[in-house]
Amino acid sequence: MAAFNWFLSVLNSLVLAAIGGVLIWQVAVGPGPEGVPLWIPAWSGRAGVPPWVVGVVGLAFVLSGLHVAWHALRPPRRAAVSFTGEAGEVRTSLGAIEELARRAGLQVPGVRDLRARVQATREGLSLRIRAEVLPDYRIPEVAPELQARLKETIEEIVGARVADVRIVVERIASERWRKPE
Repeated sequence: MAAFNWFLSVLNSLVLAAIGGVLIWQVAVGPGPEGVPLWIPAWSGRAGVPPWVVGVVGLAFVLSGLHVAWHALRPPRRAAVSFTGEAGEVRTSLGAIEELARRAGLQVPGVRDLRARVQATREGLSLRIRAEVLPDYRIPEVAPELQARLKETIEEIVGARVADVRIVVERIASERWRKPE
């Protein structure tokens, strides 16, 4: 989240919580000295809105405002794959798996470059690969080999099941940028 959007999110949620707190306070304290509520609009009494409704709305404002502020302020939890070994839990971040996929994919003949995105699903890991292939290699031959290499490497090293590997060939590399084979 961009810094400005994050700031607005926190500010708006805290303002919402403050408005809810004022509503609850007004319902709890009651009207001001002249019989007029300090903040609750005068129409609420004439419109037949009972004070408990105003209190419930205020509570909803407080809870939703604090909820949004909590999620905006807490540090993001890095997604990871975990398993429990004999000595305890082992977590492998998805970023580490993406780097492993990149390194393994570059070992496949015909692949010049690739970017990997990994998602953890209930079925296992889902890999999204964006690859650049050298011009004198056939994509229908390179892609299955790349899929097999990534699946085998990740399952062997990380110990997590790979549900699927989807490849998008974004570019055909130019001759002058060929990697040594």
